[in-house]
Amino acid sequence: MIRIALLGGFDLTLSDGSTAGSLGPKPKGLLAILAMSRGATVSRGRLAGMLWGEREEELARHSLSQALTTVRAVLGPEDAALLESCPDGLRLSTDGLALDVDAFERAALSEKPERLQEACALYRGEFLEGVESREPGFEEWLLSERYRLAELAAGALARLLDCQIETGDAEDAIATARRLVAIAPLDEPAHARLVELYAALGRRELAEAHYAHVSELLRRELDQAPGDELRAAIAAARRRSRSTSARSAVGGTRPDARPVDARSRGPKRMTRAGWVVASLGGAILLAGLLTNYADRIGDSRTVGADQEAAWPLPALPSIAVLPFENLSNDPQWSLFAGGLTNDIITDLSRFSTLFVIASDSSSRFRGGDATVSEVARDLGVRYVLHGSVRLHEGSLSIDAKLIDATTGRHIWAEGYQRSTENLFAIQKEITQTIAAVIGSSRGQLERAEIERIRRMPTSDLHAYGFYVRGVEFSRAETRDGNARARKMFEKAIRADPNYARAMAENSLTYLFDVFQGWTDSRTEWLQRAEELARRAVALDHTEPWAFVALGVFYQATARNEEAISSFETAHALNPNDFYVMRALGYAVTYAGSAERGVELLEKAQRLNPYHTDDPTLLVWAYFFAQRYRDALTTINKITRRQTQNYWLYKAAIHAQLDQPNEARAAIAEALALNPELTVRSQHERRLALGLAPNYAEQLTAALRKAGLPE
Repeated sequence: MIRIALLGGFDLTLSDGSTAGSLGPKPKGLLAILAMSRGATVSRGRLAGMLWGEREEELARHSLSQALTTVRAVLGPEDAALLESCPDGLRLSTDGLALDVDAFERAALSEKPERLQEACALYRGEFLEGVESREPGFEEWLLSERYRLAELAAGALARLLDCQIETGDAEDAIATARRLVAIAPLDEPAHARLVELYAALGRRELAEAHYAHVSELLRRELDQAPGDELRAAIAAARRRSRSTSARSAVGGTRPDARPVDARSRGPKRMTRAGWVVASLGGAILLAGLLTNYADRIGDSRTVGADQEAAWPLPALPSIAVLPFENLSNDPQWSLFAGGLTNDIITDLSRFSTLFVIASDSSSRFRGGDATVSEVARDLGVRYVLHGSVRLHEGSLSIDAKLIDATTGRHIWAEGYQRSTENLFAIQKEITQTIAAVIGSSRGQLERAEIERIRRMPTSDLHAYGFYVRGVEFSRAETRDGNARARKMFEKAIRADPNYARAMAENSLTYLFDVFQGWTDSRTEWLQRAEELARRAVALDHTEPWAFVALGVFYQATARNEEAISSFETAHALNPNDFYVMRALGYAVTYAGSAERGVELLEKAQRLNPYHTDDPTLLVWAYFFAQRYRDALTTINKITRRQTQNYWLYKAAIHAQLDQPNEARAAIAEALALNPELTVRSQHERRLALGLAPNYAEQLTAALRKAGLPE
């Protein structure tokens, strides 16, 4: 039995118990690649391309032969038998091989404290620490594995910390928390735990010092202040008496807050395991780093059809859709399941922000024998979607699950029940819904990516990472958040001057400022927005959001027909993006076709029924379509009510329903937010934004009826 340790460096122990002689970086890298392939054959071309990709092919293969000779000599006659050569490439047999990464991965996914302790002990340091190479192929694979394994370690440490807090092991918990924040320096919940633990032991000065350190780190790396949880932790620490016992604070109930362990044990803490992202000593260049890999090593990355090797993770969110399993006795449903799978793959492939494995490759995993982690490793993806089809008493049940294969965390799951009357319609509906929920802008994959990347130091991120951070800031829908989003999108564009999606999103930040009245430079902001949108269209005429940005610009300048044309183009490029569909629905409503707007906006809502955005656009469409009851029902679902638009439309709806008391109350709320509101100013503003004149008159009459001053 030979033992290979790849965590915290490289160690090779031979079967006789002796330590192997010195190996250079390339032979170590060769053994590491073969060991991490878990017995799969790796082509010589791929190995040569990864380790000697800068050389001509003949020289690269010669260097590979020399490295093999060196490795075999170090292994000795007996152990060298594990290194097998075959016509298709090389493999390192798993029989007689103990790999620390395998043991670590198994233990890291456990919930048992003793197994988590084992995982943390096995994680001696980052993957192949000290083993570096200037070869792009190897470096990209190395960094990808370092990131993946560090994330697993952070998740294991987080769960171990929960266990130690629950049992009151204060000193052990502090040691675990320190190690966790060293691996994941921007994980605010972990820092909050450490501040709480310091305070629980009466170490106020350490809590203050750590809070100051984290505050500076967040300001420097993310240009933001500590979040609510971290601020609450230091506030509690400052209130806590130095005499509070460690046992009562850590294992029992805090006198000034809910129990620490109660918060940690809940599902919210468990989901944070998927949020934790390691900085790896400030060396991770995750996003954007892997995109040139195929170009750099060409055909050398090709692996034989029956031997798959580990691929580096792409920069974009990567997903494989496994064949949906037929759980019915009737084999004809296998055809339906296969069609559903292929349609989902096709529809997800429409999203330019996703890397989707083709059905020819994912279909090889039909039957469910491989685990999710094995599928992800073999196909080189982070996320795996799988599901099943079952016929029961005339009803068709379809279940789907999205899993982050690097952590085992379930990102999303949903079940669908349908009659079997129109199979084609069912297949189309379910396909579009799953594609919209997962792939759409602000969909489940993008949300998962935001949580994954938000813990990484932005100084280490390339274009895609900056883009995702920008998306996160923009979701706040505040003036400050919009300005921060613009900074992130500008960084993304500097990192990749051809990043059309980032340009489109940056254009929208200027337009959002205009629509919200957050700028005194309306003309300049519109000019910048137009320039960015047109550049995005010129760079990538297949990017839907480039046309969305251009369409919103046209709307801001009251050019409705041109706006609708741009949104129609975006919708044709990707009919599954429910945000694009909503933009089109808004445009046609504003232009005077409220009934069509209702149809589009209701369909968008059906495509993604669980999205968290307020249904404001649908309220407008219902109002102008004179469906006032539907408008009232929908506006009552809106959670963000501190805007003048909300109260104005609510007042107008109540007025049209002949509910004067409610209408006047809503007008009072609107005037409290803006005392200068008048019927005339609102009428002129709607016309300036391009609202159809007959709709502007309809709204004006309703606001006058509700009691808004002239």
